Amino acid sequence: MNENLDRRTLKLIATANQLIKDYAYTGLDATYKSVRAAILDVGEITSVKKLRQLERAIQEAVKDNLAPKIDDMTGELYDISELEAAFYVGLANEAIKADDLAVKVSTPASERVRRYVEGSVIKLNAKNGNTVVSWAEYAEMYERSVSDKIKSVIRSAWLSQNQGDLQSPSAIVKQVKTINDEINRRNAESMVRTAVNHFGTQGRLAFADDNQDVIEREVPIVTFDSRVSDTCISISADYGQNGWPYGKSPVGYPPYHPKCRTQIGFLLKGQTELFGTRQSVGGRKGEEAEENFDKRQKRSDKVIKYSGKNDKAFKAQQIPANTPIAKFLRDQPRWYVEEVLGKKKADAFLNGELSLGKLTDADLKPRTVQQLGVD
Repeated sequence: MNENLDRRTLKLIATANQLIKDYAYTGLDATYKSVRAAILDVGEITSVKKLRQLERAIQEAVKDNLAPKIDDMTGELYDISELEAAFYVGLANEAIKADDLAVKVSTPASERVRRYVEGSVIKLNAKNGNTVVSWAEYAEMYERSVSDKIKSVIRSAWLSQNQGDLQSPSAIVKQVKTINDEINRRNAESMVRTAVNHFGTQGRLAFADDNQDVIEREVPIVTFDSRVSDTCISISADYGQNGWPYGKSPVGYPPYHPKCRTQIGFLLKGQTELFGTRQSVGGRKGEEAEENFDKRQKRSDKVIKYSGKNDKAFKAQQIPANTPIAKFLRDQPRWYVEEVLGKKKADAFLNGELSLGKLTDADLKPRTVQQLGVD
């Protein structure tokens, strides 16, 4: 690993941000405008006929406005796969030169990368179960969720009028806008970030597939900051140093959960560990840092993120690329560890009573504090 990999990670984050803005948000806004027009046209929902009319209008709005944007975005996602394959060729050549390795790598053809992506699936691990879907199925699930969330507002209005509380069209429109601007946008962000990781990962795997003779091992590269998930902590604890033999992952490949930021890296023949340094965001020590974090947390219900070099709670720094995640966390102040793991798990970890590899079960489902025996 080196600064180029860190910069590439930031580039992918920036790319996801742009895709969210250009495609997901634009499609949602157009969908809302179509639904708004339909609601105002139908007027008060005083019959089942009007309810069904609006439900059909919602489906058409998603089909005509959101689905095409997702299709357009998919084209750019395929480009990301090709760029990631090419990027890793460059990264591998740097490693070959730096370590004087007796190997050569090749760049997979665009058609080969595309076929690799088309044959892949997304496996998402969550508390309520695992989901394995193709990209097309995942996109359809998202589009359906948008439709369902808006329909829920319409159905609620219908039920209310049956109970004597007739809602005006403008009141229903306001509720639809709230759903669209909050829940649907949040889900859009999750969908796009997950997609960028998936397509990027498949591009890297296509590179590895084209260079099987020079790949020794695969290594999960987990982001070290306060937002890292239990799933990725567990994977890093078990496999973050030496990974696994090429093509024999015991945990599959990223994304491991919605909005997963973990990437896959490779050790070439002749390499025994990740080289160079990696970017991390730890916590500043002292009462001032903890108080600053607490104040920011009280002011917002969003995840608190590093805000730059003048951040009074967090600090970014380069650490050795092969640093174990357990060491990284033990080097942080207690408030930071509690933010990452939760108080009970943090207490058990810092007291030496909890192994980070045990945070998830064999299916990568996060274990509860009761299951971990630390409640």
